[in-house]
Amino acid sequence: MNERNEPIGRDDVPDLSRCVEPDPVSAPAVAGSGANLTALIADAEALHAILGDTRARAGRLTGALRRYPERERLMASALAALEHLELPEVTA
Repeated sequence: MNERNEPIGRDDVPDLSRCVEPDPVSAPAVAGSGANLTALIADAEALHAILGDTRARAGRLTGALRRYPERERLMASALAALEHLELPEVTA
């Protein structure tokens, strides 16, 4: 998970190719097979990490979207204030 709240680029996205649903036909064999159970646990841990990262990214996006109207209002206010200033003409 990105602890510094920085945007996550495409290169930072974890490899999801290992996170594949188990075949329902072979699922009963998992209980007797340590290797398959180990792989499933590893997939569950990888999925947990990915979901945590996704949750953090969604939180940052939600915060940015909530701040957007305030930023728009501040920008409009600043532009309106600039329009009222009487600045001398600059000639090149």
